[in-house]
Amino acid sequence: VPWKIGVKARTSNASVRQRTFANCTFGEMRFGACTGMRDYSEISRKDSGYICLSYLRSGHFTFSQGDKNISIERGDMLLWDGATPSMFSNAGSSHFELIWFPLALVERRMGPIREPLGQSASCADGVGRLLSQHVHNLHAMIGDMPPITQMRVIEAQIDLIFACFSHDRELPDDLTKCQGELLGAAKAEISHNIELGRISPKSIAQSLGISVRYLQKIFATSGTTFSGYVTQERLEYVRKLLADRGGANLN
Repeated sequence: VPWKIGVKARTSNASVRQRTFANCTFGEMRFGACTGMRDYSEISRKDSGYICLSYLRSGHFTFSQGDKNISIERGDMLLWDGATPSMFSNAGSSHFELIWFPLALVERRMGPIREPLGQSASCADGVGRLLSQHVHNLHAMIGDMPPITQMRVIEAQIDLIFACFSHDRELPDDLTKCQGELLGAAKAEISHNIELGRISPKSIAQSLGISVRYLQKIFATSGTTFSGYVTQERLEYVRKLLADRGGANLN
């Protein structure tokens, strides 16, 4: 793993198991007392474009990223990003279940990650209990799902993570190039389906592979709302129908 690991004992046991589903890595780690440091030399050695969700099944762990120092107890969740220098200290034996999500997939659904994450969710509250059980079950069952279902479940997992963690990131004042392309694609989908009348934020977001929340924020950043734009397009569609029928009657 791309960390500088330090141990005081002459020997130390550790095990790492990794599997890949829908471009996401599912890992399970067990290790004894040690410390770890991840600076820019480690970050530059390997692809660091990922967001990691870690579930501590047993042990006690301290983690630092950015200006945040977090104490992680058994059953707690930790959300952190791979492109920010980090440190950890593990006093005894620990057992983690982890999921590494590609940053591109996360940002496509949730918008830009513009600052370090470094957040935890305690097993003492509903968020921590919900996420920990969900992550554990996902580890156990995702290998039995067909590939298309794996991707859908992973996308839903990303939505759930950012709904539970209180990390409110605002989009920039201006649309980025990627957001502009997504806005154009959303408008094209709306135009294509306006005659059928089956338009909802959920259906458009699913067709683009992004979350409803991100879709709505893109429209808000462009100066309108999703519902406002759809209403405008429906009115324009009706106006054209009336104009066409009026012209047919004149003939």
